[in-house]
Amino acid sequence: MPTKALITPRDALLALLIIASWAFNITIIRAGALEMPPLFLLSIRFVLGAIVFLPFVKKIDAVMIRNVLIYTSLYVVGHLGLLYAGAFYISASLTGLILQMGPAFALILGF
Repeated sequence: MPTKALITPRDALLALLIIASWAFNITIIRAGALEMPPLFLLSIRFVLGAIVFLPFVKKIDAVMIRNVLIYTSLYVVGHLGLLYAGAFYISASLTGLILQMGPAFALILGF
């Protein structure tokens, strides 16, 4: 008889936390776009992300830095920069819809 997989309360709370962080991300983008220049807000986001993940980087060489700079430049300007700039002019719900297309756009750029 197969055992039933049940979600634990801890896992349920973690799932809700992830969903809430995605939802509040859209709200913060909209509020931030009204208060400061969008590309400055985006720069803050990437600097904080780099600080969080920097301890996990083992070896950095010139080729890796060049590749990361090319990718982030395309992604930041081509998608997120326009999204943050456009968030000033459109509703939060439409901003959320566009933001959900981000992973697909990143996948295309990565391919």
